[in-house]
Amino acid sequence: MSLSEPSLEIIRHLDTYGRFRYLDVSYHVRDRELLKLDKAVWEIRLYCRVINQTARAASGEDIDMLPSYLRGIERAKEAPSYKLGIPRGVLEKILSKKNHPARPHLVWRNMFFNSHNRKTTR
Repeated sequence: MSLSEPSLEIIRHLDTYGRFRYLDVSYHVRDRELLKLDKAVWEIRLYCRVINQTARAASGEDIDMLPSYLRGIERAKEAPSYKLGIPRGVLEKILSKKNHPARPHLVWRNMFFNSHNRKTTR
């Protein structure tokens, strides 16, 4: 997987401090960890599908789809994230239903899963 540096930073952070996830000791967050986590989830989800497969062309020829999928993933990193997703994915189902009870919690200040294409958050 090709992940951005902020995504790799949060993964290293979780690897170091993840044992405190149940808040059995005091914990605080500095910097932009929640934003980095949202970005890491979004980037990793780009790979959450079968990408190493072949497709049969009308001519009967087998086509390796991996290069095409990998190019699509790289292009997706530059596109507005709310337009991308996993076909039939759970998060995509939640996002598509404006009245879903989990939707407000998923999109709250989340620049990768909201439909407003925000550039900043407080």
